[in-house]
Amino acid sequence: MTYEAFLGQVRRVLEDALDRLGQDQTVLLEVPPDPRMGDIAATVAFALAKKRRQRPVDVAEQILANISIDPESLIDRVEAMGPYLNFFIKVEKIARVTIEQIMQHRNSYGSASLGSGIRVLVEHTNVNPNKAVHIGHARNSCLGDSLARIMRFTGYNVHVANYVDDTGTQVADVILGFLSLGFKTDPPEGMKFDHYCGDDVYVAVNEMYENHPELIEQRKKISKQIEEGNNEVAIAAKQISLRILRAQLETCWRIGVFFDLLNWETDILHSGLWHRAFEKLRNTGLVVLEKKGELAGCWVAKVTELPEFAAETDAVLVRSNGTTTYLGKDVPYAMWKLGLSDRDFCYDILLRQPNDMDLWTTTSKEGLADHPFFGAADLAIAVIDSRQNRPQEILSTFMRLIAGSASPKKYVHYAYEVVSLAPKTAKDLGIPVSESEEKKKMLHMEGRRGIFVNVDTVMDALSKKAFAETRKRNPDADEEWVRSTAEKIAAAALRYDLTRVDCDKIIVFDMDKAIDLEGETGPYVQYAHVRACRILEKAGTPATNSGVESTELIQPEEIVLTKELARFPYIVRLASETMSPQRIARYSYSLATLFNAFYERCKVIGAEPKLLEQTRLQLVDCTRVVLKNALTLLGIETPDRM
Repeated sequence: MTYEAFLGQVRRVLEDALDRLGQDQTVLLEVPPDPRMGDIAATVAFALAKKRRQRPVDVAEQILANISIDPESLIDRVEAMGPYLNFFIKVEKIARVTIEQIMQHRNSYGSASLGSGIRVLVEHTNVNPNKAVHIGHARNSCLGDSLARIMRFTGYNVHVANYVDDTGTQVADVILGFLSLGFKTDPPEGMKFDHYCGDDVYVAVNEMYENHPELIEQRKKISKQIEEGNNEVAIAAKQISLRILRAQLETCWRIGVFFDLLNWETDILHSGLWHRAFEKLRNTGLVVLEKKGELAGCWVAKVTELPEFAAETDAVLVRSNGTTTYLGKDVPYAMWKLGLSDRDFCYDILLRQPNDMDLWTTTSKEGLADHPFFGAADLAIAVIDSRQNRPQEILSTFMRLIAGSASPKKYVHYAYEVVSLAPKTAKDLGIPVSESEEKKKMLHMEGRRGIFVNVDTVMDALSKKAFAETRKRNPDADEEWVRSTAEKIAAAALRYDLTRVDCDKIIVFDMDKAIDLEGETGPYVQYAHVRACRILEKAGTPATNSGVESTELIQPEEIVLTKELARFPYIVRLASETMSPQRIARYSYSLATLFNAFYERCKVIGAEPKLLEQTRLQLVDCTRVVLKNALTLLGIETPDRM
């Protein structure tokens, strides 16, 4: 696109200038902190000054003297400001081309063909079917869903999977509660089943273990029966897990998260995938049956024989009692993802989702012959929190060894940090907070102690706040419209807040800040879109290409807004290449802020001459389009009114 063409031209003129100086140096570019300092800056003088043993300021002047700019290029001028070389773009040209491209492509503006022909499997959410989706899980869902949307937008063939761990100990905890401890299988009136299982049954059962250690043996027995299948316990566990899963899906849909496929752990164990994977693992020479010591009877991956794990400990894949560890179950699943196994699942349609897409599921039954082609991806992305870094590193290493060094297939662990709660938010949502905890910056969640907040609870609270504000601004609006709009605002508040922060940073979720219309929030960006819609609605006539001149755009607010619109395809490409939805979130906030400044300082309707009014209306329409495209990539809806 135009902005990327500008960057390419900047690199070429710099490389040509360096050639004239007889220097070979990598060209690095950065965005200046102030638009008055140029649209892009080169820092090449710093590195070159060390080689030439000169001052960076002098080297910058020498490079500038050797720069030659084609009159037809997008570069308007270049200036040396101290050691920096600052390049300015031709405003008229980029404004005209950018507006034309947005008006022509609209909903596809910013899309690309980066991943043409490349199959990608994004796995995210993966909440154990024993509890409701809590806010920590929601960060996983929002990151994974946004990543899948961005990669689809840039041309990848993407499938989204949700791994259902229906054989783990947490599921056994709930089944133990129902089958042995007298818990009723129906929740109290008005309570969702997943909330009941996680908040009541799971927490209560874990509290019993301390005084009744014999229950732990019962849990182990239940876990083994679930893994073996074809028994009453396994059948009951499947029914309970499916019931919990359906409730979890309702929560995911509420925040705009959808899936293509559910992969059940029991199906991995019963499909033959594990046995074939186990054979291939043994062929690597790393997996052995321990015959003595504390791991006697366990199948162990001798990862310490690999240089990258030499200082660590070996990893158990199958315990001595025959049950499989988390890592052991992950291996065949990862092999299926990358097409490294000659076995596949059977598939069936579980249900139709609110986005009108079928949700497929693996099944131990015969399944449907006509189904989408799942698995065998070129790139498998597992969105899993950073506490699983080590097993994921081992898993990635296994895939590389099994695939072979020449294979282009790649397994990626997309790690992220956990979500904590601001103490006030925890109190507002009903979590007991001590005086000492109130003084802390964050409150860490702990499921076994019942210290967590479910997404439905957060959404209810956010929606209530949004409903009150929407009703105040629209006193005569229909009740259903107000309620629907409030839900969209609530989802935007949650999704934006869980996506905008870099993955390597802990999020401290503050509900009051997330719903604010004035800060860096989803509702703030939504409201900028609404403002654009209202301007165009008030104008009464749609913006068109006819009679519009980019030369009319001379005010600083118009110019900087136009340049930001031009950057969108570049930002999308970066977000896709670096797997960084955060780039889209920050861009959307920047665009909304620049548009609001434009709105405050530049008259649109009634601007004179008429050509200026039409040009500014077109700029408003382009902003509306790009805001919608950016928010859609974040899974955020864009209402026309709020």
